[in-house]
Amino acid sequence: MLIIKQDLWFFSEDSRLLAETSRDGPKLIIWDIQREAILQELSIHEGIISALKFSSRNSYLLSGGTDGYLNCFNPVQKESINSFKCVANPRQGVTSIAVSGDEKRGITSSTDHILRVWDLAKKRRIKLIHGHADIILQVQIDEETRHLISASLDGTIRLWDLNTFSCQRIIQLPFSYLRMFDLIDASKLILLVFENSIVCIMDLKTGDIKWQYRMNEHVLCAYWMSYPSKIIIQTTLYAKIYTLFWEYVTEYEKDFMN
Repeated sequence: MLIIKQDLWFFSEDSRLLAETSRDGPKLIIWDIQREAILQELSIHEGIISALKFSSRNSYLLSGGTDGYLNCFNPVQKESINSFKCVANPRQGVTSIAVSGDEKRGITSSTDHILRVWDLAKKRRIKLIHGHADIILQVQIDEETRHLISASLDGTIRLWDLNTFSCQRIIQLPFSYLRMFDLIDASKLILLVFENSIVCIMDLKTGDIKWQYRMNEHVLCAYWMSYPSKIIIQTTLYAKIYTLFWEYVTEYEKDFMN
């Protein structure tokens, strides 16, 4: 059984790899989930690792830190690809990373309220995206609708056109202090996690809440796994697995890690 000991973790899209790190140190651990074995342990940031993201074909594992750097690592070949500075101000770090499906572009969000678009091959910045009024917590790319989705402490989720980077829609969040989000199958639903331990599923088109639950423990993170269709919620005490069937969510298993 694979035991997750750290408090920041991220699955690859094929659910075969897992990257985990602690919010109080720079150590990064990459797991092979099927073999339940560690592939690599790395220390590639001078500061705390604050963001992780696998590219669609696992060619990249990207990590962002409080040191303001974005590092690109090949988790299969176990080699460093490149590293470049995202945020010049040492007091401002990377909060989240997204990668395009063709693995050519990377997008970083940061504490300075700005989204940055990067050419990963040429290692240069393409675009600065302004609009949020507070720290941007997270960013993801929706390949189906060709949208860039960002969430901020200003209480909004914004949908940006992936070609022009113009803001297409602003959605007001139902609660304050969003912790994180994840897109769900078919890119129509979004999983939201708030600091008050409320986990909910929202319809991205209408803004309606389809499912809502308040956990008894503090929620560290929650992720959607496309295969098999599961929502994994990790709290301070244990993790729970939920299965999604159309618009209904049922508890599948609890306390699967002790």
